[in-house]
Amino acid sequence: MKTEQKYNDLCRHIWDFYLQNDQEIRNVIEPHASPMLPPPPRDKPVVMLFVGLSPSFNDRTLNFFDADFQTAQSKARQRRYEDYPTYYRPLLKIAESVDTRLGPWYNKAEWLVEFTDLCHLPVNKSKALHDLLKTLPDVRRHCLDNLANEIRLLKPKLVVANGCETSNCIWERWGSNTPFDPSADKPLVHCPELNCTFHLSGFITSGHLDIYNRARLVRELKEHFQQG
Repeated sequence: MKTEQKYNDLCRHIWDFYLQNDQEIRNVIEPHASPMLPPPPRDKPVVMLFVGLSPSFNDRTLNFFDADFQTAQSKARQRRYEDYPTYYRPLLKIAESVDTRLGPWYNKAEWLVEFTDLCHLPVNKSKALHDLLKTLPDVRRHCLDNLANEIRLLKPKLVVANGCETSNCIWERWGSNTPFDPSADKPLVHCPELNCTFHLSGFITSGHLDIYNRARLVRELKEHFQQG
């Protein structure tokens, strides 16, 4: 199957899942808009993929969403991360600290940095989304299965989890069947199944990650970037 068709099928699967489960989801949370679809593969390789918990819905991101599927997919293709610098700029700075050749597609970077979310529904309160993932196992499973499909499509070498909830879900799926033990476990998951390395982290943006942990994350990413 051609890459373009795989991307179309992926977007349609995400859209239809939330449409079909809309009422059940609304019994737990109230999404602010329709799903924000993931980025498409482009003509250059994606090397680093940041994975947040869910997209923010605010004045700066209104243009990222649409109630019509075709329009929403078109917006995903055209999305420019400079439109929401509060979230994306700190992440792009981390990527550029790893290697200056990394950057967003519209800056004609040699190697691309892309962004997606574990859940594509815009839910601004993380506790509400935590409740959703805990209450509805089918949604949690969909989110992780879909993330795996996005990684297979984009083929990033490094996948950076932005947030504890996202990191926890990745650890439970691809790390270990036991809870993360900070005295024994490294916040890394090497995943041969998806041919990538997950880097688990707390929130990198909005001042949640101090400068020392940012330095550790950049060093860790550089090490695995250079190994490839």
